[in-house]
Amino acid sequence: MAPPKRHHFVPEFILRRFCDARGRLHYFDKRRPSLGVGTTSPRNQFVETNLYSLRLGPQRLDPRLETTMSKLEGEAAPITASIVAHARLGLCPNLTPEQKALWDFFLITQLKRVPDFLDSVMPQREFDALLSVLLQQFAEEVRPPDHTEIERLKEPATLVRLQHNAWLLSMTKPATVLTGILGDKGLVVARIAKTGKSFITGSRPVVKLNYPGRSMLSDPTVELWLPIAHDVAVSPGLSRGMRD
Repeated sequence: MAPPKRHHFVPEFILRRFCDARGRLHYFDKRRPSLGVGTTSPRNQFVETNLYSLRLGPQRLDPRLETTMSKLEGEAAPITASIVAHARLGLCPNLTPEQKALWDFFLITQLKRVPDFLDSVMPQREFDALLSVLLQQFAEEVRPPDHTEIERLKEPATLVRLQHNAWLLSMTKPATVLTGILGDKGLVVARIAKTGKSFITGSRPVVKLNYPGRSMLSDPTVELWLPIAHDVAVSPGLSRGMRD
């Protein structure tokens, strides 16, 4: 069976919890404000063709990362359902240590897997400058690249491909420091009880809240919220084992 080409960067199992009674998702695209608010299926929102496929060359794609993402979503979905169900009853989620570790990994991945994250971490112009530095380093430590290699690297399509692949490969590397920080924290769960009010999700669904100059997640004042339903959102917070 051919691997799927449509890759969601916000999981469908989360999007379905923002749908109306007819299963429709209401959305607003800030890139096209004149269109106003539209409705669609969760299947058609926050999805790109071959987003998580490594681009090895023209018509050569490696989709293995999408398989990894799908497996992670399958493991995170029941944990998310449990958090939502407990929150709606006013109860703590009571995750096992294994479930908490998996949730932390899912949150880290969700933070990094959206296209907007790449643009915020390293815009194209910064990547171009970094590539120039790496070429100079290669020339000094290995050999000077020949004219053909340099011209190929300067091609816009090649630069985009290299940046895309670097982003995907960064997602496969363990975020050891961040994992340790989240492991020392518990979960803060917020629920909206008032009818007519709702959380929203978006193309960058993890929202970081911090004071100016205090952005490290190890800082107890920093919050990292992920809405997982129209009425439930979750953030790392407090110390592990504490209740409030």
